[in-house]
Amino acid sequence: MNASDALQDKTPQVAGWIWRCEGWEGAMVDLTIAILTYNGEHLLPAAVASVDRQALPADITMEKLIVDNGSHIPVLAPTGWRVERLPQNGGNIMGTNWCLRAAQGLWVLFLANDVRLHTGCISRLWACRRFADQGLLQPILYQPDGKMDHAGMDWRWPGYGIRRRRFTSHVTQVVPNTCWLAPRDLVWFDHTLGISHEDVDVCLRLSREGHQHYVCPTATATHLMGQTIATHVKELQPYYRKARRIVIVDHYQGMDRLLRLAAVQGVEAVQGLVSHVPWIGRRGTHSRGATPGASSPDSG
Repeated sequence: MNASDALQDKTPQVAGWIWRCEGWEGAMVDLTIAILTYNGEHLLPAAVASVDRQALPADITMEKLIVDNGSHIPVLAPTGWRVERLPQNGGNIMGTNWCLRAAQGLWVLFLANDVRLHTGCISRLWACRRFADQGLLQPILYQPDGKMDHAGMDWRWPGYGIRRRRFTSHVTQVVPNTCWLAPRDLVWFDHTLGISHEDVDVCLRLSREGHQHYVCPTATATHLMGQTIATHVKELQPYYRKARRIVIVDHYQGMDRLLRLAAVQGVEAVQGLVSHVPWIGRRGTHSRGATPGASSPDSG
């Protein structure tokens, strides 16, 4: 099954939603730059501006697309941009899939509305493409204070995504669903995961099919950590845990699956104990590595 077929199967047909990209008569282009936004009037303009400032290679054709994921105030199309609006919020994963469905480009550069591309980011990503085994390709992302947000992500036993806080390799196990470039027909995300781990799921699946995921060290961007879903991490932990279990069940078998699930359950039990012992909980908050982190909780 290719990505287009998977999208058809995986995307629910919500009443009143029109998949305008089906039967789209516009000319196909090389690249779609797609921004996903929801109630992001304080974030979107800077994301758009960071794209508009890019100097792109003269030999590629492109379009600029905003997917409005049911914002309370509908997004108006900036000059040179096309807007596709969902009548209601379908969640981050659904919104990302909409970006793929609505894209006219053979390649899609996806970014969340809290990403700010640095000078030359798009042209450098474009030059870094590896056609033979291309999976997802990402720039190095930095936090607003200049510290590295991540240069890819490792998927560690029994089932935790750990962001790479320094550049160590062009190859990464997982590209977080924050900013990436990929062939449009290669990628789809499983909305049944809820709100997280869709990036882990798609990268594991594509790796199994022979694709590699890459980090382009010369392409950089800023990610405004804590501006979106990351502000609600604590109350969303049950959803992250459920998604983690689904990924483990979907991608592992036999004793490997059982051991991973048992280990994850043990880690969660310890986390629950720590959260109910005040002096341990306070002590743990000072260490970034005190407990395994959820997979890309700040996407979208």
